[in-house]
Amino acid sequence: VNENFGTDEKSIIKELYGSLARLNVDYVDLLLIGGVNPQVSLKQISLGLLKAKQLHLAKDIGTSNYRMKEFVYMNELVG
Repeated sequence: VNENFGTDEKSIIKELYGSLARLNVDYVDLLLIGGVNPQVSLKQISLGLLKAKQLHLAKDIGTSNYRMKEFVYMNELVG
């Protein structure tokens, strides 16, 4: 487990590039963040997911195990 994964936009993209290289692919169909870490900014996670999609590293992005209010807030951030 990488404790630095998903702590901010930069780390999400860095770890995703590493995963893509290990998988020998250019993108993933779905980048899913599972579980809320109260010590990590929802804004930073949202921006990281959005950046992955903008860079065409992920076709789709999503979350799991988030409460509705967190999901709504993140959706408002990334549109």
